[in-house]
Amino acid sequence: MSVYRTLYVRTLGAVQERKLAVRDLAFASALPEARIVSILEGQARDITLTELAGLCAALGMPPAVLLQSA
Repeated sequence: MSVYRTLYVRTLGAVQERKLAVRDLAFASALPEARIVSILEGQARDITLTELAGLCAALGMPPAVLLQSA
């Protein structure tokens, strides 16, 4: 599985499990809503370390867990 697919699957699962709205995740991660949508739709590429750190902080997950392949 590609790192982008893994990020998509793990992020979407965490968001659904926590019942987070896009707006809430965007606010907590300090990322634009459009970028959150692209990640949750599996379309995002060239994820920056800043974006990864924001997602991890918002979801309460370390990067290794968020990027861990299934």
